[in-house]
Amino acid sequence: MQKFLLFAWLFGFVLLAGGQKIQAQCGAGNSFVQVVIRTDNYGAETNWQLTNGDSTVTYGGVATGTLANATLYTTTFCLPSTTCARLRVGDSFGDGICCAYGSGYYLLIVDGDTLAADSSFRRQAVTLFNCPAGTVCSSPLVATTGAYTAASRNTWYNFTPTANGMYEISTCGTNSCDTRIWVYENCQALIDNTNQGTLLFNDNACGTQSTITAALQAGVTYHIRIGDNGTSCAGAINWQLAYTGAIRGCTDTSACNYNPLATVSDTCIYFGDPSCPNGPDLVLRQDVLANSLQLVAYNSTDACLVPERCVSGMGSRDIIRFTTHIENNGTTDYFVGMPSVNNPQFSNTNCHGHWHYNSYAEYLLFDQNGTALPIGMKNGFCVMDLVCDHGGRAQYGCSNMGITAGCGDIYDRSLMCQWVDVTTVPDGNYTLVVRVNWLQEADFLNRRETDYNNNWGQVCINLSRASGTLQMTVNTGNCPVYTDCMGTPYGSAQPDCAGTCNGTARRGDYDQNQAREAGDVTAYMNAIVADNYSAIECLDLYRDTVINVYDAALLARCLRDSAQCQFPDGVYNIYDTVGLAIQNVDFAQGYADILLRNPSLKVHAYQFGMSGITIDSVVSLQPSAAFPVSISFDANTGIIAALPTIDTSINRQFSQQNLCRVYFSTVTAPQICIDSIYAIVSNTYQSVAHKIESGCVAVPVVGSQIFSPADRQLTATIAPNPMKEQAQIRISGNLEPLTISIFDAVGKEVIHIENWSSNTYNLHNQLLSSGVYFFRLSNSRQTFSGKFSVE
Repeated sequence: MQKFLLFAWLFGFVLLAGGQKIQAQCGAGNSFVQVVIRTDNYGAETNWQLTNGDSTVTYGGVATGTLANATLYTTTFCLPSTTCARLRVGDSFGDGICCAYGSGYYLLIVDGDTLAADSSFRRQAVTLFNCPAGTVCSSPLVATTGAYTAASRNTWYNFTPTANGMYEISTCGTNSCDTRIWVYENCQALIDNTNQGTLLFNDNACGTQSTITAALQAGVTYHIRIGDNGTSCAGAINWQLAYTGAIRGCTDTSACNYNPLATVSDTCIYFGDPSCPNGPDLVLRQDVLANSLQLVAYNSTDACLVPERCVSGMGSRDIIRFTTHIENNGTTDYFVGMPSVNNPQFSNTNCHGHWHYNSYAEYLLFDQNGTALPIGMKNGFCVMDLVCDHGGRAQYGCSNMGITAGCGDIYDRSLMCQWVDVTTVPDGNYTLVVRVNWLQEADFLNRRETDYNNNWGQVCINLSRASGTLQMTVNTGNCPVYTDCMGTPYGSAQPDCAGTCNGTARRGDYDQNQAREAGDVTAYMNAIVADNYSAIECLDLYRDTVINVYDAALLARCLRDSAQCQFPDGVYNIYDTVGLAIQNVDFAQGYADILLRNPSLKVHAYQFGMSGITIDSVVSLQPSAAFPVSISFDANTGIIAALPTIDTSINRQFSQQNLCRVYFSTVTAPQICIDSIYAIVSNTYQSVAHKIESGCVAVPVVGSQIFSPADRQLTATIAPNPMKEQAQIRISGNLEPLTISIFDAVGKEVIHIENWSSNTYNLHNQLLSSGVYFFRLSNSRQTFSGKFSVE
């Protein structure tokens, strides 16, 4: 690696030596910019873009899928020396350009100076240059309390309070354009024109001007962005930053009016006092929901949107966007607190790795039978004071969440995942329900809402494709209150997978013993290779009317992570294709090798069928340490399936790689074929597109008879070796019952088994102490011996 970096830097100097003449062509006041990219062996995953500092002007770049493998590219630009520029280099797969699949790197050279030389990034790397202070987040101006003029839209400031307390950031009264204010925790946040990724945000608090009032912490640096709505502010923007005082309130945690943000103690009221505030009351604004509905087409390219249940597939989607407006009309704040592992209301076990507030808002689509469709999702990346229309004073943001009494939070329909995906929803009438705190949980201070009946909002809609494209009609006249299957308005009772209202049947519970467990995964695997399953609703976890290894994989993931048990689940990935091929057929030894080509993703599980042979055994050809798996098969059906018991996958590879070896005892047709692929499951638990690249091999003919191996070589392997708790002897080439003998280091037989007919034999350390052992397998024709050790 050091040698590579040295080469990269030397390469930069070579460009410098040859670039002096080109630099002169840029003219006075311009900089000569060179972007050098060497791709790894997956060049189609590399992308880059050179823009101005806020990415509103693009100077050049390439999209994913443009570059070739292991190829060097150099692109040059002449940019004004005063232009703030931003180079972003990305890898769409997320494993960077070095060094797992080749030695890629990138260089940024400006006027002969190498400003960036990197090969270690994973998903993307960003370099800013020629950026004056204040034009980008990483090069901000420093602010204290006082009045300022931002020279242009999207000017950045850093503010570090010297005291805890309430602060006000405002553009009110001194501007005529439509201003906005954003406050961020760091420069790696999602930076766009919405409140997503912010700690604090405001728009239109005073006409078209903005004000943020919030409790800020001493010693913490806040990144303030002063900007506008779109490009409405052509010139400078005036703004003020003021300390408005300490946060006064009761600091006694045992009081009923305890204020968790207070820094200066005030009057405390204790339980039993008639003046105790009643509590918070979250209200879902149904009028805002109804008036904000919008059916739009959306191209889903973010791989995280599927596992986070924002969409139910990749590519072109039909989504219904809407705004969620939640008010706190109670007499106390609804306090959420700081996101952390110590706060049980938060979780960061999601694809993007950011904090989610559990059970804040949920979006559901019910059919006319009151059954929830499997497209619903939960939203709760931040809970903050965005509007205070009912007398409250904003104080909460994303670093310390809550909704002040008299204030509200808004998830605008422009935000990511502020929708439901109706791409696969059949035509018909539906009820869209948005609910907040539907589990009726207390807030972080154990304060419960005074009324849960106003936590719901609904809209009745009709979906129709009669015109050739999906159309949505909102029924504003007759929209009866949603009633669950128990007859309870806005109730949570649902038919179980067997159709019983509030029943106990669970999806994935194969043996129907009221519990999902490892034995159910085994039952799935046995049933799919025997091809004797029934695709009933409770077993069809992907809900595609068939049962295959994808259903078993989804269940196994559920057992490892209970957050992944929201069935039906899964997505079919049309963009990545995995191929299988049959090769290296040895009729003398009686086996055929199956090869895998998976250039764009890792493979977690697979299922395919073979014809023309009677399968005797199947062994994995993948390294057992990286992909430990016991392969299931059925000699009668010819179906083979593999699903590891742990969350591991086969690394991707452009060329074909060995997958498994299929031993056969009898040839039954003129060709041995892979006749079908049932499912290939990726490491992200998507069912992916697949193809048979080379499906059949002709069987040699001796005279008028199809060749059938009668004298294959008896062989065996043992893994793991050395053995700790247990190991397995895997036997190949055997056509008759075996005798198995285990000997210790001095030749004493410690295990003797006769008439063994299975192709595997399991060893346990209860029978064997530490040391070296030998095993011998024998039948009437052959003998095979091996050696292993026990730790």
